[in-house]
Amino acid sequence: LKMIAGLEKDYEGLIELSYGTRLGYYSQHQENLQPENTVIEEMTSIGVKEDDAKHALAKFLFRGKDILRKVKTLSGGERARLAICKLVSGEHNFLLLDEVTNHLDLDSRHAVELALADYTGSILAASHDRYFLDSFVTRIASIKDKKIFNYNGTFSEFWNAEKRMRSLLEKGELKKFIVRKKYTDWTTGKKYTQGMVLELSELDLGGHKDAVKNGWLVPLKKR
Repeated sequence: LKMIAGLEKDYEGLIELSYGTRLGYYSQHQENLQPENTVIEEMTSIGVKEDDAKHALAKFLFRGKDILRKVKTLSGGERARLAICKLVSGEHNFLLLDEVTNHLDLDSRHAVELALADYTGSILAASHDRYFLDSFVTRIASIKDKKIFNYNGTFSEFWNAEKRMRSLLEKGELKKFIVRKKYTDWTTGKKYTQGMVLELSELDLGGHKDAVKNGWLVPLKKR
């Protein structure tokens, strides 16, 4: 995430963001908060009008005199809530979230989940909290053996599909498909030509669903 955010430069390869992307990065250490600012000052510092800032902060459980507290007096969970409130209230349309649920109590967590579920931009999140991911995630990117596997669905759906895939592998029950018309899997950039035979599990099919829908990839019938 730090590489995408431009904070980590020591890597090989190229990272490109689409034109018009306005990136917002949440660090679990909240380095973007100013200790001497009050809560309301943190919000107005990014151009949010005071009345709008108060309304947004209330959704994140900052009410009354809470908005006049200095950042340095906040607990870890309160700083996390404030940092996320700033992100979703700003002009970002793509958020990078690094372990958002660290330090959050149940009420804070619920407030954050509601805010992220209502967020209209795109979110790329790294988290070990599967229940948190289930509250707003619609696509999973699983990195294995230097490859990225995409799955459209919640984390629980992905996890269950992966368990089924492991079972298929153990039983030798992978399904064979044949390419009837050449196509490109846009999730990986890989090209498939007519006549190719693929062994795919239910999990693998996620990246080929358009090809299956259009009849370019069909099950290979047993003779």
